[in-house]
Amino acid sequence: MENCNLSSLPSSLKFLTKLCMLNLGGNKSLVDISIILNDTGIKNVPEEIGKLANLRFFEVKGCQNLSHIAPGVISKLYWLEELHIGFYVKGSTSSLLELNSLGRLTFLDLLVIDFTSILEGVNFEKIKGFVIQIGTSEPSYLSPWVSQDISPKSVAKLNSVIPKLYYGSSNEFRSILLSECNDVTCLVDKRIPGGKDMKDMFLSELEHLDLSQLNRLNVIWKCQDKYISFGSLTTLNIDNCPKLQKLFPVRVAKGLVNLERLSIKYCVFKSVIVDESETEQAFELGHLAEISLYSLPHFESFSSENFNIKYPALVKVSISSCSRMSVWGNGVHVSMIHPSSNLWMMCQ
Repeated sequence: MENCNLSSLPSSLKFLTKLCMLNLGGNKSLVDISIILNDTGIKNVPEEIGKLANLRFFEVKGCQNLSHIAPGVISKLYWLEELHIGFYVKGSTSSLLELNSLGRLTFLDLLVIDFTSILEGVNFEKIKGFVIQIGTSEPSYLSPWVSQDISPKSVAKLNSVIPKLYYGSSNEFRSILLSECNDVTCLVDKRIPGGKDMKDMFLSELEHLDLSQLNRLNVIWKCQDKYISFGSLTTLNIDNCPKLQKLFPVRVAKGLVNLERLSIKYCVFKSVIVDESETEQAFELGHLAEISLYSLPHFESFSSENFNIKYPALVKVSISSCSRMSVWGNGVHVSMIHPSSNLWMMCQ
């Protein structure tokens, strides 16, 4: 295809899965270039790709032998706007540091087989949106065009998620799905980098949080409560986290202003909302419409202390195999469909 006066590449190129060489030399009108190498047998992204300085879109997913990108390739793709790449074999990912030199990159879709493959020097703050999958098992869901998703699945030696991956802008995550990560003990560690005060709260833009089969998770965050915000959270699913001891202190629970669906299964904590100060608190969970509690052998009440909580949007409560639960909570708990103070009657 040399000297063919091409202005764009034909879409049929993606079907040439056994293509070994493509010569596009002399096509001076070829400016906006996209290359898709999905499901091919390549083992590395060769140096020749770096010569495509006008490349805008590059996708290499489903290549089961891909282990690395040749050094210097990424840094030469000055005009690259989207990169979709999956490393299915353990190898060198040092080339990811070259992402820092791409001033036009707006979206990154990255798959690596373990968390150590993401180098700490990679600057994610300049990227407007990304999807990261850790581990080759397919996640339950990913929303590629929702800014900043993370889905580590079956990850070894991953202790905490946010500080390691994206400390500077973790408040911009939209979705987090964690499943079968046996070494995870928390999402946010207690260490604030550099000893500096945080200007933004962690997780303040998070909309969906799904935690399942995390055998060592004992708290969701270890930092001070003042650094945590769930103001954008709409769905929360916690399933089979046998060491998780508590969910929401009342200080954080008051910020659940957009929570719509809450599902908790196979956990051991006693209440969803707790407050060690034992002072009377009044607030509203204004959008919470559905609550599902299943197989919680130590669960005693939705709230542990003398809270007055309104649930104006609540329409469905499902409780099963929570043998120790005999009251919804101390204080006054009112929903629109059961306006009396005894919301527990709604669940009978």
